[in-house]
Amino acid sequence: MSVQGSITKRTKFTAISGALALGLLGAGAGAGAVTTMGATAAVAAPPAPSALSAPPAAIGQDGQTIVELYDIMAAATPTPQGQLEPGIDDSFYSALWSGSAPGDSLITRYFENGDAPVEWNTNDAPGVTGKVYSISTDAAGTVYSLNRGASAPAPFTISTWQPDGTFVKAQDFTIPGIVSGYTNGMAVTAAGDTAYVRVDRAAPTSLNGIWAIDLASGDVTPVVQNLADTANPEQSPWVQVDHVTGAIAFSLDMREMGVIADPANGTVQSFPTNDHMIRGIDMTRYSEGIITVSGGGYIMDLNTATGALTTTLGLQDLDYFNPYATRVGTDGRTYISGFSPWGVLPVDVTLLKSAEISYPETTVTTNVCAADPITLTPTLAGAPAPTWVSVADGELPEGLELDSGSGVISGTPSADGAVTVRAENGVTLVAGSAPDTAHLTFESVEEPVAFESAHTPAVTGTPAIGETLSAQVSAWAPAASFSYQWTRDGSPISSATEATYTVVAVDAGAEIAVTVVGTADCRIAAELSSPAVVIDDALEPPVKPGGTTGPGNGAKPGTGTGATPNALARTGSDGLAWGVAGAALLAAAGASLIACRSALRRQ
Repeated sequence: MSVQGSITKRTKFTAISGALALGLLGAGAGAGAVTTMGATAAVAAPPAPSALSAPPAAIGQDGQTIVELYDIMAAATPTPQGQLEPGIDDSFYSALWSGSAPGDSLITRYFENGDAPVEWNTNDAPGVTGKVYSISTDAAGTVYSLNRGASAPAPFTISTWQPDGTFVKAQDFTIPGIVSGYTNGMAVTAAGDTAYVRVDRAAPTSLNGIWAIDLASGDVTPVVQNLADTANPEQSPWVQVDHVTGAIAFSLDMREMGVIADPANGTVQSFPTNDHMIRGIDMTRYSEGIITVSGGGYIMDLNTATGALTTTLGLQDLDYFNPYATRVGTDGRTYISGFSPWGVLPVDVTLLKSAEISYPETTVTTNVCAADPITLTPTLAGAPAPTWVSVADGELPEGLELDSGSGVISGTPSADGAVTVRAENGVTLVAGSAPDTAHLTFESVEEPVAFESAHTPAVTGTPAIGETLSAQVSAWAPAASFSYQWTRDGSPISSATEATYTVVAVDAGAEIAVTVVGTADCRIAAELSSPAVVIDDALEPPVKPGGTTGPGNGAKPGTGTGATPNALARTGSDGLAWGVAGAALLAAAGASLIACRSALRRQ
């Protein structure tokens, strides 16, 4: 298919079982060439899909690849594009990896939102000559370019640019002792303080390797030396540095990856790419153990732990677009730089994986004695992410609800039951797929729980012999039934198991308390004891027979005639001043009562 004269709009194609089926759903004029900064917007990327309100439609089988292409971000000047470096504000920078045209000194900035690309000619800045062989960005979005007009021993230039292309400075560097060779690839650390430069086909050969350049002091020191010459220095400039760990990845030759996990010791791990040409390196996922390698019509994930290569996208059939470097954008898309046509191609690549759902537990036990609601949040997986969860078999117990978007089950179950829940993402299961369902069993048990509130009882009443004491208990929550046990000096009193207790003579001087045990359905019995009260051990004055006067004349005892022999004599007023004879009689009676009480306590 020819694309001369316009940019063809391509929407979606599917790779099934490794073969690409390209669907061209329409063609139209692409964004026009832009020659100045601040140009008008080009074709915008489509909006992200919204959550489904119904089960998703079938899109393919587990293991298939869905690829969706969007409008090409056309470069302002039709020049081959090579490296692709991430920038701030959701943008990318691209520049040539080789070439000889006048435009070889250009850097182009692309925007994920589809705004028109912006580019600048590095040779317009003072002190910057020669074509761009490599670019890099630091964490702040500063752009660095390696320009050279001739091979070593001629110096190369590292120039610095603000994100919008404003020139900052240029520095010239040479490799100490080099007689001839190529300085092609460059990568800058996250802090922007060090640049790693690849030297190839050097004389002497010992200078082949990666060199660290201190961008503040200008010092040039080796990281690793004595690397073998590559097959083609014009096509092996790739050097990348991971902004998280500081590790360096580079092409040992066109079909073998080299990784330096720690630049301080320079140890190189080698990873063959199975004859796939290395044209681009992306270390976005290096912290996960993955390096994305592009070239030879493929995008592959290299597992740095096992060395295994997994093809994520085959582009060998896309004759309308010659891909080179790839990068993962902040929007999750893969961005591919290349030419024919020139520019950057945004791509959604999805390796289909059927939906998976699991809950923290498969048997959910509910205590009917506890009224707290439950919330079951599942783990959902799949590509694309599941968007619909439903009951596939059985039904949820009454009191529970299933959120179809998140799969969360919540509520308070009021019965036992079993249910099978299915997650869906439009991907059909095949043999070997993980189950897309989760089975849940709901069981109820009756396990008593503590009272919500329980109150210590109190003893009310007069603590004296002959008086009645009462157990005063405030209401418990929930309402409880109570049993009682009265105690004397901490020991249970036989048969004293009512809410009231009548004080007897043996209690004089003792500590009396009551213990209550509260019970209720679904509650753990609670036992609480009151503070003790001390019973008054003083005897009451004896009651005078016949009232306040003796029989007959009503005279006071001891003061006149008519006093009976059994009356207690007293003198003085109606107070408690007893006469000598009355006091003697009272003493004798008290001694007799004390003796009786002592005898009772010994029993």
